[in-house]
Amino acid sequence: DPGGGEDDPSRAASDWILLARDRRVLDRAPIAEAARPLPPPHGRTWTDDYSNIAQVLDFGWGARSF
Repeated sequence: DPGGGEDDPSRAASDWILLARDRRVLDRAPIAEAARPLPPPHGRTWTDDYSNIAQVLDFGWGARSF
């Protein structure tokens, strides 16, 4: 494992989301069988209308107000 394994601090998790214009594409067996619901999002959604970079980043300091 060139990445150093599961405990490598440079590794990060990610969620992949598949989008399609036609729902029937997502209902095909290979996709439908592998699909899993995403957990509810935590935190505030990032938009072009509002951004607060300090609120989005997690510095590991616990709950703080900026």
